[in-house]
Amino acid sequence: MLTNLMVRLDQRYPTPGEKSAVADYVASFADRLAAYDEMRTKQKEIVDDILEEYQVMYPRFKQYHPQGWEKGRRDLELYHTFSANAMLMDDKRWLDEACLFWVCTMMKAAHLTPQFMQDACRLWDKYLQQHLTPQTYELNRPYFDHIASRLCNIPEPHKAEVGERRSGAAAPRVPAGVR
Repeated sequence: MLTNLMVRLDQRYPTPGEKSAVADYVASFADRLAAYDEMRTKQKEIVDDILEEYQVMYPRFKQYHPQGWEKGRRDLELYHTFSANAMLMDDKRWLDEACLFWVCTMMKAAHLTPQFMQDACRLWDKYLQQHLTPQTYELNRPYFDHIASRLCNIPEPHKAEVGERRSGAAAPRVPAGVR
């Protein structure tokens, strides 16, 4: 937030609206820092729970991607960390530039389906709500929703390589921007 503002200012003073946005950000920084710490300490529990349920939903995924679950853990941890960092900085543009453009390209190259990504994001949302305090969840939600909207709107691949999806699990809240 502050970095983007400073780049935009380039030889001018901030407008009253920009000064107000900075004041709001500074006023919320202690809450953001506490939420950031909570997200960092809860990351492993959240990712473990997601993968446990996800592996039941896609039992044949490993046949298509022998190291898929290990890479999935790495990716979920990355998304979680990037979400926390973006929340702390209050900067979705940074999130796009630092992570989402190349991640979406990789998801397409791996022939992952939009449904597969939607299921991952639904589980992530479910376990964020379950493990985080309501205040931390609400502070992070815009950044989580931003990530989910990008990941879940990848095109349908010519050849899906995720295996069939087992149904039966109740679908949690669908993040904003997800089909």
